[in-house]
Amino acid sequence: MISAFVLLMLCQQPIYSLDNLPQTGVVCFTADWCGHCPKAKRCVVRPMQRAGWTIVTVDCDKHREAVQALKVEQIPMFIAVKNGKLAGRYQGTELSGVLKLFNLKPIWR
Repeated sequence: MISAFVLLMLCQQPIYSLDNLPQTGVVCFTADWCGHCPKAKRCVVRPMQRAGWTIVTVDCDKHREAVQALKVEQIPMFIAVKNGKLAGRYQGTELSGVLKLFNLKPIWR
């Protein structure tokens, strides 16, 4: 798997400061024209941010090098970062799909 550091180096504009690179978090690939991306932001990104997760959002149109290097073919795409390395991927809009990358289950109240 490609490292999170290499992901940052592939982009002409930094996605995330190297000083603040998450050891554990999620990279979310989206685009303005994507019909499913607003749902992904509403149902996955915002709840995870509220829970304290580090989410790095990557605009596919601005960071084509990263999209090609990571073979992101469909969006929204979520890639898990564990211990500074990219460790798994999920394409979709469900929180449970992203949590499975970390062997977690949502707790519904």
